[in-house]
Amino acid sequence: MKEMKQRTEVAGKVYAVVVETLGLDESEVDGQGSLIDNYGAESLDFLDLTFRLNKEFGIKLYRGDFLERATAILEADGVVIAQEGRLTQAGVDLLKARMPESADSLLLAEGMPKTSLQSLYVIDTWIRLVNELLDNPGIAGEEYCNRWLEAYRESLKH
Repeated sequence: MKEMKQRTEVAGKVYAVVVETLGLDESEVDGQGSLIDNYGAESLDFLDLTFRLNKEFGIKLYRGDFLERATAILEADGVVIAQEGRLTQAGVDLLKARMPESADSLLLAEGMPKTSLQSLYVIDTWIRLVNELLDNPGIAGEEYCNRWLEAYRESLKH
């Protein structure tokens, strides 16, 4: 019960930060709307969100290029995430595993430009990212990302 209350409080705070950062009316925001496509967020807004959420929750979200990091970890096993700047099916599968809140997005398909990744970010993405770090105290986003990718890599072997 306490954990559910904490998750609800985290979600409320994340919503408030997103609404404030993007200058939105809270009544028009839902957890599944693309921050870019539905709410007009830009790249700088993502940096601002990261900064504000880090400060609000005392965490350090990962700010690197996830697909670049995934490529570095998975390519040794022959997993090709993208070719010529577009996602392969392996890249789609990776993002569906990492971003379950966006797994049903029509945008997330083989051939999607890597540059469209930010369009998959919804408020629920930020809530998940914050909760992951809160559930793993003392671990920064970069280390969490590396651990997640290593676990994903191992899951592909089975």
